[in-house]
Amino acid sequence: MTGNLTEDQIYNIAEQAGGVYITHAELLKLYTEIKASVVLNQAVKDVVSPALNEVFNEAKYVFDRVEATTEKYNRHFNKGKNNG
Repeated sequence: MTGNLTEDQIYNIAEQAGGVYITHAELLKLYTEIKASVVLNQAVKDVVSPALNEVFNEAKYVFDRVEATTEKYNRHFNKGKNNG
């Protein structure tokens, strides 16, 4: 119980004890911000990450195809050089 202490006195006591005094309104705001952050992080995990994985997989597929085609052409042109 705070008795007759003013809010400023409570802040000072908390500060002197190495702590922080948070009003109910500040605590509620902090809780709301943390909850919103958790929801946002979960949305990123659920939506953005799979989309990025899909893009990465498609890019890897294209890269692998380009690499295979390049190797095919290199073998073809190297044969011509060796026979010429």
